Amino acid sequence: MSAQRMFYAVARGRATGVFGSWPEAERLVSGFAGARFKKFKSQSEAAAFVRGSPAPARSSTTKPKRTTYKPPKGTVAVYTDGGCRGNQNVDAKRDQPAGWGFIAVRDGKVLAERWGPVVIDATAPHYLGAEKKSNNTGELSGVAEALLWLRDEEGGDGPAALCYDSTYAANITSGAFRAHKNVDLAKTCRDLYCSEGTRRKRKLALEHVKGHSGDPLNERADALVQRGVAGESSGRGSAAPAPEFELEPSIDAATAAAIEERRLAALAKRKRAAASGGGAPSKKKAAA
Repeated sequence: MSAQRMFYAVARGRATGVFGSWPEAERLVSGFAGARFKKFKSQSEAAAFVRGSPAPARSSTTKPKRTTYKPPKGTVAVYTDGGCRGNQNVDAKRDQPAGWGFIAVRDGKVLAERWGPVVIDATAPHYLGAEKKSNNTGELSGVAEALLWLRDEEGGDGPAALCYDSTYAANITSGAFRAHKNVDLAKTCRDLYCSEGTRRKRKLALEHVKGHSGDPLNERADALVQRGVAGESSGRGSAAPAPEFELEPSIDAATAAAIEERRLAALAKRKRAAASGGGAPSKKKAAA
C-alpha cells in the first residue's frame, strides 16, 4: 500500500506556495525568521492556509463564484498563456506549432507584451527545457518567460503576480505537482519562481484567471500566443517592440465612491434650496 500523498504549504518564507515534497518547502523556511508552514492531506486545505483563509470543508462540492482578478495598486501583474495548434499526439509529433505569450501591467498601464514559439532545440539561445510542443509546454514557457522578464527587464522588488489560466502550469511552478514529462522545463519554472519570490521578499503571487471568460488581459495574452504559434517572436529586452495594447480608462473604488458622494451632496443641496425658496432664486434688479 503506497503512502498517502501530502502537501506542504508555506505561507511565510523565502517564497510562498504549495509544494509536493518536504525538501522543496524546507529550503524556503529553514533559517527564515517567522516562517509559517504546515503539512496537509489535501491541496485545497494547503492552498487555503497559504491564502490565510479557513480551510474548505471536504464534504462541500460548491465552487465559489469566480470574479475577475484586480491587481492591487503598485502590483506588477503579468498575464500568461500558451497553446498548441491541434495538440494531438504530441509525443509522436513533437514539432507541432506551439507558442506562448504574456502581457504585463501596473496601475492601468501596459508595461510589456512578449510572445514566441515553444523552443525544443537544446542548442537554441532561448531554450527553456521543453521536450515537445504542446499546450502544457506553451503554458509553462509563458510562465518562465514572464518570470525572466520580471527578473531581467522589470527588475523591481515590489509586489508582482503571475495571472495564469492553466492550473497545471501553476501547480508545476509552485511545486504542488511533480512533473513526469518536460522535467527540465518544469524545473526552470520552479527555480525561477523560487528565486524571484526570494528577490521580491515573498511578494510574488500566483493568481488564477479563468480562460476565455471575457477578461481583456487574459484575452490579449491568448492573442499574443497565436503569434508565437505562427512562429513569430517578440524578442527580449531592447529588441522587443513597444506594447500595442491599451487598457480602457478606469477608476478605482475609492474614486468612484468619492464621485458618488459629491453627486449625492449636490442633489441634497438642490433639494434644500428648492424646499426653502420655492425654486431657483430670482435675480435682483441692479441699483439705480
